[in-house]
Amino acid sequence: MSRRGKRDILTGVEIGTKTIKALVGEFRDGDVLSVLAVVEQPSLGVRKGRIENERQVTDQLVQVFRDLQEAARQEITENIFVAVTGAHVGTVVSSGAVRIRDPEAGVAPDEVESVIATAQTFNLGGQQELLHFCDRPIRLPGGREATYPVGATVSKIETECMLVFGQSQVVDTTRELLRRVLGEVPVCPLFSGVAAGLAALAPDEIDRGALVIDLGSGVTEYAVYRSPGCFYTGQITVGCDHLVNDLHVGLKLESNECAALLRELPHHGSVVLKDDGGKRRMPVGGGVVNKRMVPVAAVERIIDLRLRELFTIIRDDLDSHNARERIQCGIKLCGGGALLPGIDKLARDIFEQPVDIAIPRLVVADRMPLLQSPRLVTPVGLLRLGRIMMAAEEDETGSFWHQFRSESRRMLSLFKDVFRI
Repeated sequence: MSRRGKRDILTGVEIGTKTIKALVGEFRDGDVLSVLAVVEQPSLGVRKGRIENERQVTDQLVQVFRDLQEAARQEITENIFVAVTGAHVGTVVSSGAVRIRDPEAGVAPDEVESVIATAQTFNLGGQQELLHFCDRPIRLPGGREATYPVGATVSKIETECMLVFGQSQVVDTTRELLRRVLGEVPVCPLFSGVAAGLAALAPDEIDRGALVIDLGSGVTEYAVYRSPGCFYTGQITVGCDHLVNDLHVGLKLESNECAALLRELPHHGSVVLKDDGGKRRMPVGGGVVNKRMVPVAAVERIIDLRLRELFTIIRDDLDSHNARERIQCGIKLCGGGALLPGIDKLARDIFEQPVDIAIPRLVVADRMPLLQSPRLVTPVGLLRLGRIMMAAEEDETGSFWHQFRSESRRMLSLFKDVFRI
């Protein structure tokens, strides 16, 4: 997708349940992302990350890209990366093993490549489209692990690879909608859960192990990063819309009123229940006369229960895949749900780890306050992930390990050999 000697302008698009976010940018020295334009508009026709009304979404994308190209003063014709998520996205773990030709001479580079290639060999079938390879550490005899064990004097090496895939029909729908708007341009689908961590985490956090949770309106994605890359990822089709529905059922209010309660919660309480007998109250609706008041504790109780359940499901899933033990550097929360007051404290109670609210790293733009939000972590991550993929495609000679390590050095060792695509 990239050509030497010309500017590499990248575009990231996230078609969410509530909003469509798109940004255009290019990378400067020091791995700083210069954002040329960012556009966000309400989304219609999307449910739980899946496009249900193609005509509505197409009309919205036409406006989004019209505004984006005007603001960026740049025609968008290539390097387009779109986030995909939802129940159609799945994962499978494949394994590989290689006997070392000459144990006394040590592991050779081609044997490392061979064991990785073996682990990546898995037939997904015609109904699925591969989105990512997530390589895991290479295992040596005696329970040792290494990222690149060239020279190790062992008789055998083993490894695992997690493949992230999406349903072909769903992924194709997203890709074709963008082509309807932009013409026959190359569009690369990427899983939101993998992209978010590249914008939220510093290199040492990826190296030591961290969890990123992206709380959207319809879907919550999560990923554990640990050298050499994304160790485990998944998603649950539960998000902030479910909080609104829970309030609707529990308080017997209209959905629009419940959405307003959620927006106003920072002024009155938090997502962590503080049982004070219902003394604190917050208004329902926008009217001045006969305005209803509801106990804040009732709102907190409903939200607290739902979020505790969500975080517990994630925690148990990580435990079942031996992924939580890889987390040594805490948890980052992003997405619109990360703005809910007290959600970091609640997550800390469930995971028993330090929790921070993430914002995009190493970003500059004219509209910096807008970009300093957890809501834009995934769109920025799309550009960072896309850049690594472009670098691997630029040089088709040599092994991927060589390409990746060279690119890492060029980017000031950004990931220190901790991620492979």
